[in-house]
Amino acid sequence: MDRFPADEREREAAWLRALGLRVPERFFADPFVQPTAWFAHPASSVDPHALADDLPLLRETLRDAYAGWETASEADWGTLFTAWERHLRGTPAPRDAFAPWTAWQGRCPDRHTGPWPGSPTPQPFTGVVQGALEGAEAWRDASGVEHALDHGVRVHAAYAESRRVGVVRALAEAPAPAAVRSAGAWHVVRPLLPLPTPPLADEPATGALAPDVGSIRIPTATPAHVAPRLPSSQWRLVVCDLRGNRGGGLGPWLDYLCAWLGASVLDPWRQVGGWDVRSPRTPALHWGVAQAAVVGHHSPLEEPLRTQAQAVLDGLGSCPRREVVRRSGHWRWPVSPRPAPTDEPRLIVLVDDRCGSDGELLAMLLAVRPGARLVGRGTAGACGWVRPGRLVLPRSRVGFQLATGRLDPLGPDRPVDGLGLPVDVLVEAWPADDAGLLALARAADGCP
Repeated sequence: MDRFPADEREREAAWLRALGLRVPERFFADPFVQPTAWFAHPASSVDPHALADDLPLLRETLRDAYAGWETASEADWGTLFTAWERHLRGTPAPRDAFAPWTAWQGRCPDRHTGPWPGSPTPQPFTGVVQGALEGAEAWRDASGVEHALDHGVRVHAAYAESRRVGVVRALAEAPAPAAVRSAGAWHVVRPLLPLPTPPLADEPATGALAPDVGSIRIPTATPAHVAPRLPSSQWRLVVCDLRGNRGGGLGPWLDYLCAWLGASVLDPWRQVGGWDVRSPRTPALHWGVAQAAVVGHHSPLEEPLRTQAQAVLDGLGSCPRREVVRRSGHWRWPVSPRPAPTDEPRLIVLVDDRCGSDGELLAMLLAVRPGARLVGRGTAGACGWVRPGRLVLPRSRVGFQLATGRLDPLGPDRPVDGLGLPVDVLVEAWPADDAGLLALARAADGCP
């Protein structure tokens, strides 16, 4: 299949120049670059037989560029793709075409890998147990079946109304825990009702809640959404509202945090372990993410989007062979909040289960500051598998996204995938106005 016949090549180059981008000489020579028109309208309905024809390419792409490839053996991957092809040749309903992949992902929740556009991220089960239960040993479901604590369920300590509680988080795909065992005794888990979030500003903003208390709204992590001014130096307590922040890009916000809190705010980021996969396919996959972001534009891109897109373009062809670059980080999520500083503002970081990806990583950097408190229900658990790339499968025209990197924001022994960051203060109802937000901030600030 000729990806770029002569007329298509000229249209692609002219469109890139209209965006203010320079077309690298190797752009059309990269065998993995796809026409941007493919990203404009990825298939909304799947042709099972066409997808079956695409499976060899998908498997090869995952083997070359997916950060999670080594989490299973070649034999296991082979079993998946064999069963998946058999499933597709049986002509399932289009909505069930990815059923084998979905079942596979249940063993290793990766919110950044799968069909694109995908379905909404399933949210973790959240419940509460009276008492800290820091020594939780096992859990059982509603049928009375006992399970060992594993990556699918986690119990951590938090505060609710000045009482110590155990917050239970479980993967949405797993059975809901009905009880947790600690010190040989079973404790009933009370499921928490959904936590409606009041209307929130979708633009960055800073404002005062009291003479010594301020707030900053961080709605997304995309480059265009960087708050225009720094919080006042008079504020000794600052509410950082990241509810609903699904991510997008960290760079400009990291610069903002450094300008506000100093370069030490990035220390945890530098210490987080993980790895990146770099292969000949990786630059084109990252360009696929940029293509999906700019496909509807027809005039010069604004900064910093133009600079970021150009950097991705210039990186095409930069990885001659596959390699896994590992970072032996020594980061561990603090067991308890660190003492409050005397010369810095104390931070109250608000999160919900829609806060994910780069939004979670921003929350992490703020929540581990001395004196900070992470307040809410927990986050989405979409910041372990990172740096997504995208392609369009040529026969089915189905979009597919895959993570090319891995991070361990809680440390190497505490998975975050599908479970999220653990809160310090549990919220059962969000305040409806600034007065309620101020009261919540002062109460959270007073928790040990």
